[in-house]
Amino acid sequence: MICERCGDNAMAGRLVVRRTFEGFACHPCADEVKRIEWEDRTMAKKNGKAGNGGVVAGTKKVAGKNGGGRDGSLAVLIDPLLLAGGHTIKEIAAVLAKKAGDAAKDRDLAANVRARMVSYTRKGWQVKKDDQKRVMVVQQKG
Repeated sequence: MICERCGDNAMAGRLVVRRTFEGFACHPCADEVKRIEWEDRTMAKKNGKAGNGGVVAGTKKVAGKNGGGRDGSLAVLIDPLLLAGGHTIKEIAAVLAKKAGDAAKDRDLAANVRARMVSYTRKGWQVKKDDQKRVMVVQQKG
């Protein structure tokens, strides 16, 4: 049999049938087609483009400076409370339960608050707790 991509004779044991195009392809051609498709998918995800109207499945609107956030994201509500301080993790979770509505359903709100605190510590901020276990996120100087 002959590879329909490169035209070389493909031995019977080295024949690969690919779903990407009709016909047969030898191993090197099949691997190249697979690599090209993977690169196209990866670059489409990175650029936010896809064949279905320019929206990649599973992507969401990322939070920006204008206060917009991801669809269903609790970070928009958690961050001001952490920066202001004066609340415990349980109190912040209670405020979230009231304000977030459907976004808070079936979620562990206290875990979301702790996750935001971890996110800030990885960015170089400090989490300070007082005697009453009230948390506050403070940016380190220097």
